Amino acid sequence: MLLRRLVLSTDFWPRGLGATYGPEARENTATLNAYAARYARAAGAAGWERGLLTFVAARAEQVVGAALSGESLEARLAHALASDAPLDRVLIINGAADPIVPVANARRLAGNLRAAAPAADIELVAVAGAGHCPHEEGDVAGLLSGVISTI
Repeated sequence: MLLRRLVLSTDFWPRGLGATYGPEARENTATLNAYAARYARAAGAAGWERGLLTFVAARAEQVVGAALSGESLEARLAHALASDAPLDRVLIINGAADPIVPVANARRLAGNLRAAAPAADIELVAVAGAGHCPHEEGDVAGLLSGVISTI
């Protein structure tokens, strides 16, 4: 009940999304409120909180498993790149103004993957002005049109 009441409050989604978006998207209150309304509608669906809690539990299990094994994200991805059915291409998309996952982290990830799997095509696209949700904050499709057509 507490979780449902929290996510359905009027300012929860605009404030939460505003904290993750880049400066341009934060200032465009009409767009921010439109996205917030979509998130709020989804949060009103029956069973939404059960889905969120299941996701959080699964993610916690992944984090704990990685911590216990000592295997980093880079190591797990490098293993996938070198497996029997290797990935030959990885596209990393990050907002250049992401306050949650700074683009420096994405650059480090791309560099580590390139070192671990030199035969794979590892590409990083930093979306200028975008925060943690570049797919919602700008024209990512237009920005990636050349990349997407070659995937």
